[in-house]
Amino acid sequence: MIIYDRARITHWLLQQAQADDHTKQEHGYYTASKKFTLSPVTVLTFTDQETHQKFEKYAYTSFSTKWPLHYWDYQGNRLQHWKGG
Repeated sequence: MIIYDRARITHWLLQQAQADDHTKQEHGYYTASKKFTLSPVTVLTFTDQETHQKFEKYAYTSFSTKWPLHYWDYQGNRLQHWKGG
């Protein structure tokens, strides 16, 4: 998955939770075999506690083991699913 896919998905999630205007995304890289590789971690920094709680409430009430979040890259390939937790 390229960074743009991850940024696109996290931006969509933030929009759904109405938290995108008050959140910063950071996507890191690490060195593997002398090349930069996208880190499996995305850091979301919320400007205030209310926005943070709004996002968490959206995530925990919208997705679960029974109703996982499925997402796709820009070419339509299913990449991963989140099963809550």
